Amino acid sequence: MTAIRWLHFSDLHLGMMGQRHLWPQMQELLFEDLRRLYDLCGPWDLVLFTGDLTQSGEVEECRQLDVLLGDLWKCFDKLRCNPLLSVVPGN
Repeated sequence: MTAIRWLHFSDLHLGMMGQRHLWPQMQELLFEDLRRLYDLCGPWDLVLFTGDLTQSGEVEECRQLDVLLGDLWKCFDKLRCNPLLSVVPGN
């Protein structure tokens, strides 16, 4: 039997008030954590995003989400990992 290695994110709420100025620093910390996790349990086959990806679903928040997902997959690419994406939206 082959194992499926997965990474789970939940309730991102991208676009929430006050988040914009915090995100650049938090994103770098997230990517550092992913590099450490990769050494323990990567490479991942699947990335699950569940819950609210954006705060309200407005066009600008969706654009920010596209940028974030692009940056996240660049990080995976550097780790020589190309997981599939599965999204289960909230609300």
